Amino acid sequence: MESFLLQHYAQVNEHLRESDRKRDILLGSYLTLSIAGLSICFSLEVVPAWKIGILTFLICLGFIVAVTVTRFRGWHAEYANVAMAIHKCFIDGHYNLLKAAKDLKHKNKYPYFSPGGVEFMMAMLVLVFLSVKAILLTYWVFDLLKLHLNLLLNIGIILVIILVIIGGGRWRYKVYLVKREMQFPENSWCILVGEEKGHGIAQQKSKREA
Repeated sequence: MESFLLQHYAQVNEHLRESDRKRDILLGSYLTLSIAGLSICFSLEVVPAWKIGILTFLICLGFIVAVTVTRFRGWHAEYANVAMAIHKCFIDGHYNLLKAAKDLKHKNKYPYFSPGGVEFMMAMLVLVFLSVKAILLTYWVFDLLKLHLNLLLNIGIILVIILVIIGGGRWRYKVYLVKREMQFPENSWCILVGEEKGHGIAQQKSKREA
């Protein structure tokens, strides 16, 4: 049983590292593409229609990245909690992974939603980039349509865009992670697989001893 838990612990940590690696690659690629796209948009030779098209594409891509980064945070928290639960099993001298995970959850050892954490700051960075591009897109469309607004209206539009994208994005980030945390550990496949295999090994051991 101990060997199984050690093997499961190694697998969970491997999933954690792989998940973080994919998240970093995704964010790095998106930020690089965003900077390249904005550089092209600010080029004087690019016609307004192309600028709008590039920004629209980057904004759509940004929303997909923001959702994906949120999902990665959920998996990161789940893998970390499962690894801690396995460690707790060894410390407490039992192999009930579900019980260990519930105990950790009640103590709030590793919350899914963690304002100020690395993943949170990454998600906010994506939302900031989205806001900047949305503001640029709005005013380039206005410029193309020859719409000229007064200062107060311009400030109002900027504030609305920031509130909708950053405020709304942060709210959705929190809602998803809180819901994911409520479902842990009963709906965690890492826990369920560990429990199923662990019980199977325990039963085989009991039969051999009998």
